[in-house]
Amino acid sequence: MAFNVEKVVEMLGAYHRTNYNRIVQKYRESFQLSSVFPVLSMVRDELVVTESIMDEIMQPYQSQFTVKGTLKFTPEILKTRYAKADITMDPLVFRATHLADFLTQAPSEEHELVRLAYQEYVKRAAYDTALATIKGKYKAPTPGTAGAAVDTCDGFLEFLSKAITDTKLTPVKTGNITEEDIIDQVESIYMSIPEDRRNGNLRCYMSRALHRMYFRAIRDRFGTNTDYRGWDGYVDGTDIPVTALPFMGDSNRIVFTFEGNFRTIELQPSDLFKFDVQKDKRLINFLMDWSVGFGAMIVGLEGGTVNDQYIFLNDVDTPTPPEELEEEPSELGQ
Repeated sequence: MAFNVEKVVEMLGAYHRTNYNRIVQKYRESFQLSSVFPVLSMVRDELVVTESIMDEIMQPYQSQFTVKGTLKFTPEILKTRYAKADITMDPLVFRATHLADFLTQAPSEEHELVRLAYQEYVKRAAYDTALATIKGKYKAPTPGTAGAAVDTCDGFLEFLSKAITDTKLTPVKTGNITEEDIIDQVESIYMSIPEDRRNGNLRCYMSRALHRMYFRAIRDRFGTNTDYRGWDGYVDGTDIPVTALPFMGDSNRIVFTFEGNFRTIELQPSDLFKFDVQKDKRLINFLMDWSVGFGAMIVGLEGGTVNDQYIFLNDVDTPTPPEELEEEPSELGQ
């Protein structure tokens, strides 16, 4: 017996109205970067965040007025991009695939279709958002043509590349990273951080491939020590945790900044997902809108020196082309 398409459309709409909070929660649970980059909400299109940098002001006392110290302001524009999903569902194809192991105790096939549709679409939306957050490079859409997920916004890698181009960041020259020199190269980036900022709440970010390479290098160099207990997940000799990011492919980018500086950006939580379901003869059109964005609260002064920046990184980056997707990431390593 065929699906009751009208009933499915009605149930999809009702499910969204009554389970909206659960849908959003499912998205947040599936979003691979939710535990790494704090969310900045309530951003409409763009938000200007202004941080200040103050030069040294202390000096020995003298009665004559001697000017010292400059207060510099560093505005950063955090931009939110709109994203969408337009999906056509054939209920009979859905029955032959997703519902092949249909649970007999479920109220109806229509009910199970609704549950699985939201589960799978929200899970995929979270996956695509994580991909764009790391590897995205914004490209204006071509009218009438569906764009790629990575076209939706400027992500982590592109954000850093633009900051270097804009001379807000001065990278450390490391060359290509290998297992033989990764410990020393990470150390060279760390030592480039002004001493007064090495005591802050820093965090190091790198690709999963480099994360694994760093682990092997530390094991090979120090594993013969009698007191070696394995790598503790921190930059060698520091209390700085190393976080492995998904979707970076073979990127050699290694980044230090203060925890909480990098942010994912979204609209008001109540606007996170807007759904619409429409019947099209025997098919069902499923429309979903949300938002995505990435940025940093403070980067550095344009044309400044390393003392004027708050993100520290190396100069070599060889990201995997956007169309080459990794396998779906599981738990983030750190």
